Amino acid sequence: MRTCYRRRDVDVSAACVRGQTPPARPLAILGVALSLVVACAAEKKPPTPFDTDWSFCRFPPSASPDVKRAWVKVKVTVNADGAPVWAVPIASSDPAFEAHAMRCILNERFEPALNEQGDAITEDVTMTMRFVR
Repeated sequence: MRTCYRRRDVDVSAACVRGQTPPARPLAILGVALSLVVACAAEKKPPTPFDTDWSFCRFPPSASPDVKRAWVKVKVTVNADGAPVWAVPIASSDPAFEAHAMRCILNERFEPALNEQGDAITEDVTMTMRFVR
């Protein structure tokens, strides 16, 4: 996500587009014309899922009825289109949830990662899926 810096209420948010440098803005102080250059700082952004509560992903049928809560920590690769292309469980509270978590996450859509120039890129992200009955 891009952060546009503002100085003296000069709005340059429209100029912060895909690596463009915002134009210099004239600023008059005590009758002297100065040129104020405002910089856009780009931030690298990791991929984020559109559905963060995982409500579509229920308890797996194979889970024990005694289990009320579970979690699976997953490493997922998301391509520049926002599609997950690879996932692997890193850790879990119950191994019975791992395969189910992989199926759920591979059917999710993501907002792709952005590099410093604001371009969508393929990148890995680690997240924890939580299951609650």
